[in-house]
Amino acid sequence: MNSSLAVRLRSLGKGSLAMLAAAGIASEVEQKAMGAAAAFVAIKRMGLKPSLNLL
Repeated sequence: MNSSLAVRLRSLGKGSLAMLAAAGIASEVEQKAMGAAAAFVAIKRMGLKPSLNLL
C-alpha cells in the first residue's frame, strides 16, 4: 500500500487502499485522473468486492 496515497485519501480505510493498489492505482493523481467510478470498475474487474463507499 502506498503510504502517500493513504495520507492524501484519509477517508479511505486500509481495505479500500489495498484494493486501489491491487488495481494498479498507486497515487492520488492516478486516482483523481481516473475518477471514482472508473476506479471502482477497475477494482471490480480485479475480482474484488469494493463497497459503494469507494465511490
